[in-house]
Amino acid sequence: MKQFCMMALAGLLVVGCQEVPKGYVINGEVENMPDGKIYLKSFRNKMFFDVDTAEIKDGKFTFKGEVDQPLLFGLATESMNYPVQLFLENTDMNVKIGNDGETITVQNSPVNDVFQENAEKVFEEGYDIDSLISKYPDSPAAAFYLYRYFTYQLSLDDLKATRAKISPALANSPYVKDLDGIIKQLEHVQIGQVAPEFSLPDTAG
Repeated sequence: MKQFCMMALAGLLVVGCQEVPKGYVINGEVENMPDGKIYLKSFRNKMFFDVDTAEIKDGKFTFKGEVDQPLLFGLATESMNYPVQLFLENTDMNVKIGNDGETITVQNSPVNDVFQENAEKVFEEGYDIDSLISKYPDSPAAAFYLYRYFTYQLSLDDLKATRAKISPALANSPYVKDLDGIIKQLEHVQIGQVAPEFSLPDTAG
């Protein structure tokens, strides 16, 4: 009897694990826009690309899907000049877009907590990106800020020292990979290094 109960309990645990939702859900709201369309956009190479569309009904919309890792995305209605930005991760997120089309709040997303907290601060003079990486070494949002805004503001030594604080768990993040590529390029153009090969046309073309 005891063995049967243990097996039954194990079965319930397996079922319970299988019922855990996989992927992301964006439960969104757009202020002062009862109906229309909204687009989910991926961000790559400093540009946004449409990946999904949802209908806005009574000011609300929903997106569902799955991402391999947390990445920067955008949301935009047809009347918005530029997408509002958020990190998409596999969780149930509550999103609210302000009626100005420029503000966004995201709840129930640890990555977005870091992203939103620093969205304006990173543009302030004297912002300490090293402290952000030290505080959140495993946050894709922190790695994104280092790659996107500070690769050419920091000296090479400072950039490498801050990069070294990023968690190995983010080794496959495109932001970390791009950052590593930039560091290699900067290393090749330092004084004392052999200049990279290049060619130019002569007067005859």
